[in-house]
Amino acid sequence: MFNLLLLACIVAGVIWFLATPLRTGLWRFPGPWYRRCTDLFQVLDTYHERTRLAIAELHRVYGPVVQIGPRTLIFCDPAMVDEVYGTRSPLPKSHHFKPLRHELNGVVYPNIVVMETTREHAAIKRPIAGIYSMSNVTKSERFIDECILQFVHQLDQEFNSKGRTMPVYQWAHFFAYDTIMRVTASVDFGLIRGEADREGMFKGLHEAQKFGATDVCMPWMYAVLKRTPLASMMVKRMGSFPRRARELIQSRRAMGVSTTRTSDREDLLDQLLETKEKFP
Repeated sequence: MFNLLLLACIVAGVIWFLATPLRTGLWRFPGPWYRRCTDLFQVLDTYHERTRLAIAELHRVYGPVVQIGPRTLIFCDPAMVDEVYGTRSPLPKSHHFKPLRHELNGVVYPNIVVMETTREHAAIKRPIAGIYSMSNVTKSERFIDECILQFVHQLDQEFNSKGRTMPVYQWAHFFAYDTIMRVTASVDFGLIRGEADREGMFKGLHEAQKFGATDVCMPWMYAVLKRTPLASMMVKRMGSFPRRARELIQSRRAMGVSTTRTSDREDLLDQLLETKEKFP
């Protein structure tokens, strides 16, 4: 009896698996048959860091619209941008966005990136929209200019005078992170000056982001793993970046009134903390 029940479960599982394209209604779209039944192949592409190459090849073979998962289509036709991302009749975000939510001690906090409906998105965006307006952001332009000058000076010291080859990819990361930190919190990581653990910071971020990217491909896997030691290990491997961010926020809150404020500019962290007081 048990053997028959087990066999029936296996057969039912196989039928359910093979019938996935019919159940989701996407069987009309072209794509590899094995990708129609499971998101596992997206996970493998992400883990091996070949997603962009795989997608380019799929479009080359199957055309501008390809089914790459049970409920996932990809497009390479620019005309689809307005259809997918249009603001007048927007499509709700799918369950693939759920692993990107911010969760702490079992509490899910609002995140403007993953709000599933336009109403929720607008409610969070409205209080902070002015912070990212052009007139406000340009107040930080001179701080960006300082980072550019520092960047060029450091490159001259490191490469021009020594005749060495410059790894553009790495240095673009150093510049981007230090500049964003200066605009956000009036301090930087010291990446451009070589005062930070460059290799450790970016290796940790890379591994953590790859873990997160595989979760996005298969959200149920994230739901299973998020409270396991593996997830905790990946958070720890992010290294100094989240710890430094927490320290900056806690320090600024403790100061009360920011010492970084000038007559015509206060950094984004100050403005966000002030906005949070008005809109908890």
